[in-house]
Parts: sequence; structure tokens; C-alpha cells
Amino acid sequence: MADVQQLRAQVGANIRAARMAAGLQGKELAERLEVSAVAVSQFERGTTWPAVTTFAAIAEVLGVPYGVLFGEPWATAEHLVAGVRERVRALGFDLALIPRDAPGTSEVTDGR
Repeated sequence: MADVQQLRAQVGANIRAARMAAGLQGKELAERLEVSAVAVSQFERGTTWPAVTTFAAIAEVLGVPYGVLFGEPWATAEHLVAGVRERVRALGFDLALIPRDAPGTSEVTDGR
């Protein structure tokens, strides 16, 4: 469980750093994402995960690759999905919960 909490905290810190680098206040990011300012605060503090589609929107609004949010600036969406799948497997979760047709998964779902 500590690994998940650490990952959430790191992702939250990366979201906050990217937001600040983009020159946005938390409220401004919330408005652009069409979520509450409380939700953005929770994402940044690592107390809750954004939905997969919200991760994509965060990256788009902040003008960063998805991987930056996970501390992997070189990562494409496909690499990100593969990395998330690997981390999910390592934590013992059921990959069947990740839809095969989720955005960016078509290249990484074969052979799982």
C-alpha cells in the first residue's frame, strides 16, 4: 500500500510542478478541466487519482507529455499505459479492470 501512496504523492507533485510551470493557479486548471478546485487540490496532494481521461486532459492543458505526470518525460501515451499496466500487475490488481479500448491502449493490450 505504501508504494501506491508514494506513487500518488509523486504524481501529485508532478501535476503541481507542471501547473506552476504553466503559470496557472489551481482554480484556473480546475476551470479548464471542468472539475472543482478541490479535486485539483486532491490530485496535487495525492489523496485521489484523476480519471484516465482527466490525466489526458491535465497533460493537454498543461502542454506536457503524459509521462511527465508520472516522472517519465520521454514517455508517449502507449509507454505510459504499458508502465501503468506493469505497476498495476506488480501491485497484484486485476488488469481486466482496465478496458481494452481505453485511449492509448491499442498498442499495448495484445498479449497481456
